[in-house]
Amino acid sequence: MRDEKKKQFGITRWDIALAVLFIAAAALVWALLLRPEAAGSSVEIKRDGDVIGVYDLSADREFTVEDGGHENTIVIYGGTVSVREANCPDQYCVKHAAIRYSGECIVCLPAKLVITITGGEEAPIDAYTG
Repeated sequence: MRDEKKKQFGITRWDIALAVLFIAAAALVWALLLRPEAAGSSVEIKRDGDVIGVYDLSADREFTVEDGGHENTIVIYGGTVSVREANCPDQYCVKHAAIRYSGECIVCLPAKLVITITGGEEAPIDAYTG
């Protein structure tokens, strides 16, 4: 009788073990991807490799960085940093989404400006390549 049921459904105990393994792996990946993310604590602004300022992310402010004909208006608001205005031709820095996690950065190549979040934990890994 048992052999007839196996043939009828085609499911063996190895099929069940494999299904349990896949479910466990999916649960592990889901748990790792949904872990809480910690925001950075400060923003470091560099022009041409030199640090020109470090600001606390907890204090909202807006200021303009000027040098060599380039102007970038930087906004710190609600723990995030963005570039509101720039006089560079491509405007990539302005179009970039606001950053908040350690290691994230906004770059304005014409102005040689790099805005990087520091402190706190790094943002989670989005994908692996190999």
